[in-house]
Amino acid sequence: MDNAIVIVEGVLIARQQGSPLLGAINYVIRRSALPLLGATIIAILAFAPIGLSQDSTGEYCKSLFQVLLISLMLSWFSALTITPVLIKWWLFKNAPSAAAAEEKADPYRGSFTVAISRRCEYCCSKRP
Repeated sequence: MDNAIVIVEGVLIARQQGSPLLGAINYVIRRSALPLLGATIIAILAFAPIGLSQDSTGEYCKSLFQVLLISLMLSWFSALTITPVLIKWWLFKNAPSAAAAEEKADPYRGSFTVAISRRCEYCCSKRP
């Protein structure tokens, strides 16, 4: 699980819809912070029984659990702090502002998304 991917993709979609860069970053962070934290905690809790076990398994795997705990929490923290800075510095370094965009693109109207959507609608219509 990589929290930074969620943040970058959210900013890209918000920019395609015409949001200004800083507005897109703020919106995505506010919208994604708690769900990403929840997913991170669930991933950590999945390894908790192994790492907190009192028998030989816990003794052997405690360090694995600690590494996962630290790395996943740092991933969440860096996705909310470092990734937005990197997006501003590098990803849209020479990009025109949202006001200069010719038209707002809908990222959910691409050929792949439309094909999947139609397939899902077809399958749902055939349900008994």
